[in-house]
Amino acid sequence: MHIKSSISLFFLCFFFNCKTAYKYDASAVTYYNERLLIIENYFLKEKISNELLLNAIIELEEVTKIYCYIEDNSIEQAFKLPIKRNLDEWKKWINLKKNILIFDKKNQKMTIKKGANPLLYKNSFKRYISYVNELEKMNQTKEYDQENINFFIQAIERITSYNKVTYNNDCECTFPSKEDFLYLKNWFKSHSLMWNKEKQVLEIHPK
Repeated sequence: MHIKSSISLFFLCFFFNCKTAYKYDASAVTYYNERLLIIENYFLKEKISNELLLNAIIELEEVTKIYCYIEDNSIEQAFKLPIKRNLDEWKKWINLKKNILIFDKKNQKMTIKKGANPLLYKNSFKRYISYVNELEKMNQTKEYDQENINFFIQAIERITSYNKVTYNNDCECTFPSKEDFLYLKNWFKSHSLMWNKEKQVLEIHPK
């Protein structure tokens, strides 16, 4: 009898723990998905105002820390442009991180729970190192993807503050040289990246 009671108690606790683990703020998730739909419609060539698109991007960036490429146009104001990689990562984020997303009714905006880690990947440095590797692969194959090149370079610069990448005649665009690749690889080897839960910021420390 005692064994049956223990087993029943175990499954009861397991049920409630699972329920708690999958509990999330439905209004926040709905709000997030509405912003995601704006991005999807942008890729479907739907007519969307620049203001609506920009606001959706800013809100998604704020909670996920997944940033878009910023196009610096000398004629017009600098503008954020999402690429398919952004859309894929934002979709992945809401599937994995919805339990930390909450809706601030007072300010009518979504945010994350205090002390939560919004980073999509546990080892975020691997993500940036993969960008360097993909750029290097393009250089070897001479198959250049301008959209991803811009995104990779800007994302790497945001983390490393390395802004010496110059124009490359082979791809007719800004692209890392052998010296740039060497510097970046050494930089990633000598630094570590962590999320400061108290300050809610991404911190970079020398090893």
